Amino acid sequence: MTAPRLSAPANPRHSSKSVEWASPPDVTAAARVVMGGIDLDPASSPAANRVVGARTFYTRAQDGLARVWDADRVWCNPPTPAAVWWRKLAHSWAHGFVDQAVFLGFSVEFLQTTQAARVAAAGPPLPLDFPICFPSSRLRFARIRGDRLDTRPKCPSHASCIVFLPPRAAPSRAVRTFVDVFGAFGRVTNVEGRAGRALSAIAS
Repeated sequence: MTAPRLSAPANPRHSSKSVEWASPPDVTAAARVVMGGIDLDPASSPAANRVVGARTFYTRAQDGLARVWDADRVWCNPPTPAAVWWRKLAHSWAHGFVDQAVFLGFSVEFLQTTQAARVAAAGPPLPLDFPICFPSSRLRFARIRGDRLDTRPKCPSHASCIVFLPPRAAPSRAVRTFVDVFGAFGRVTNVEGRAGRALSAIAS
């Protein structure tokens, strides 16, 4: 099976023309606890990776969508359109290139566009097939100005959701860890059965 190679405009995150946004430090720290570390961030920068701490990251110039994501543990907080990045991640996870991942997106827009984009039943799993955390308050993103990281985080005007793609080895235990850790941010849904059905569908 060949990993997908996609391409999309690399728009600044949160639709800001003057400031880009790095991942929320507390959320990336939680993702590292759940997965035991982060091997790849496909949509990042040197400044942003000071927050994420990925072993490997791709910048806008390196075009992460055009590359093969072959890594055990992936963190993805992508620029728009998030649905394109989700399809890349879900396909990579479904076919074993990625073992587990945490994906951060805007809740309503992201969940709507990923459903609309799935036109075939054989397409990659949807975010709604996996455990999702809906934070009870707006996440606080770190700001990037040029090559500088502003450590005074700010809240965007959008609500967010955090999706967990569990590993094939002991997925139930990993999901319980996700619930325990990310339950501090808000309600975690789709815990029972969804991840298992997604894994079963891939194996069949």
